[in-house]
Amino acid sequence: MNIAAWKDTVEVLGSLATTLALGIGGVGAYFKFFKGRVFHTRLSLTLNHSWVQKDGSSYLSLVANVQNTGTSNVTLVQSEQGEHFLKIWACEVVPNTTLWETCLWEIGQAIPIFKYEDNIEAGESVSEEHLVIVPSSGQIAFKIEFGVRARKNPLKALLRREQDYHRWKCEKIITASETV
Repeated sequence: MNIAAWKDTVEVLGSLATTLALGIGGVGAYFKFFKGRVFHTRLSLTLNHSWVQKDGSSYLSLVANVQNTGTSNVTLVQSEQGEHFLKIWACEVVPNTTLWETCLWEIGQAIPIFKYEDNIEAGESVSEEHLVIVPSSGQIAFKIEFGVRARKNPLKALLRREQDYHRWKCEKIITASETV
């Protein structure tokens, strides 16, 4: 084999290696850039409330809503600590003062929510409603915290041998002036 033949062989192998490297890099960039952004886990949490009078008692109606605004399914993860929660604090408001001067928030309830929901599909919305009795004495303010936890990428968790989670939280303060 002469030098010209070796030169041609090396050029062909170099072209094949370059083509293969560009193809592998393009596939990697596609999954990292486009798929990573398109299929990123996205949830929108909202917490709505209303006041309800029934049989002479006042209730605070809380509606926790989770909407999957992304394009991939979201797997909610429930743990022993009740990761999906609705926590309610109450505080008696002293008249003629601001809420922040006088409130020492005391936790009243921590309600586990979405116990029976484990997967939210793209575009799906899931809601759960809870009623909280409002004490009749004094002016009460409520602080509500609502949160969920979802598994990130199960394949990455398998490769790393650890679980990685997204967490979302929504807080709302409802003052006594909003009562019925």
